[in-house]
Amino acid sequence: MSAALGVRIDRRSGIPIYLQLKTQLEYAIATGRLPENTRLPSVRGLAAQLGIAIETVRQAYVELEQQGLATTRHGAGTFTSLPAAQDGRDPAEAQLQTALDSFLEAALAGGAQAETLGRLVAHRLRLLQRGPVAAFVGVRPSVERYARQVMGALPVGLSTVLPVPVEDVRRASEPREEPGEAARRMSGLGALGALPAGVTHVVCLAFHARELQVLLADAPVRVVPIVSELARPVVRTIAGVPGDARLLLVCREESRPIYEDLITPLRPFHEAPAFARADDPEAISDAAGHADVVLHSTVAGELVRQLVRPGPGGPELIELLHSATARSLEAATTVIRSDWEVALRLQGAVARGASDARPNDGAYLQPARDTARDTARDSTPTPEHPQEQELPL
Repeated sequence: MSAALGVRIDRRSGIPIYLQLKTQLEYAIATGRLPENTRLPSVRGLAAQLGIAIETVRQAYVELEQQGLATTRHGAGTFTSLPAAQDGRDPAEAQLQTALDSFLEAALAGGAQAETLGRLVAHRLRLLQRGPVAAFVGVRPSVERYARQVMGALPVGLSTVLPVPVEDVRRASEPREEPGEAARRMSGLGALGALPAGVTHVVCLAFHARELQVLLADAPVRVVPIVSELARPVVRTIAGVPGDARLLLVCREESRPIYEDLITPLRPFHEAPAFARADDPEAISDAAGHADVVLHSTVAGELVRQLVRPGPGGPELIELLHSATARSLEAATTVIRSDWEVALRLQGAVARGASDARPNDGAYLQPARDTARDTARDSTPTPEHPQEQELPL
């Protein structure tokens, strides 16, 4: 066990040791327990601490780097990191994007023809054509809850955040043999086909950021990661459970050490809860019969609610809900608001350059109009039509 990292290896679990190590480290990084730029132990050092093979640690580190959750600096070691919000771009590429935004504003104001601006510029124009439209991509059981949380942090004019299960994005990116699918993939849709039309920003947990950046690399979207933590009401509820209560933890086996490490500080003088795997209905039913409180992950929630009846004579159910941290929500909304402002500037540039352009020159830049939506947009927004408060492009 590595006390500093909070890593525990269970050799009897049947879960590959490298996966146990990687899962616990990625959770610690993505939830901020290991802050960004924290130096991780050397491969040899951590292997010696945990009593495992050097190659096992190396494999876990390599996969963390592939997810954008760690980076190796020559001669300095391996450090924790979070995927950047700029589609994984390095600082030099981010500066290039800023310069490109300024160039577009000047070029459009000068009456430049959109067709001559090139494919890279066209990518940025497609991103900003309608103004930011956000989606939250995450695991199916919690995607709607996170979408609502992100929606609540955005300005009213950007109030729609669409929930998209990450499972659907992965499925859309897989090669298929059905008639017409090859043509669809050749058209460049791929993973983008799982997103609602017009989405320009994909908000996700840090766990999924690098995967989505790869799957959506050719799409006109920006991947914006956020960090989550155990929700404060859940923390208070667990801390208030009577000391003599019998607890049962239900989650995936590879996530067990993570949840136990979250629960232990809230009940420091009590033994660890009993455990049942999230995919073992019989074990859940049997163990719940001897429990006063069942703590379960969101992924296990549906099965637990089917098998366990809370109330008089039954255990209390507590879902181990996570929520986005205020700091990461602020950072994510700043990215989206910034692109909103750029979109407004570019649209203003189009208007300034329109007088020198031919009659149909601006058609390429104008989004398709919906007459009914335009009429509603010109009227006072009502609670029944919150979507009409979006960016008036």
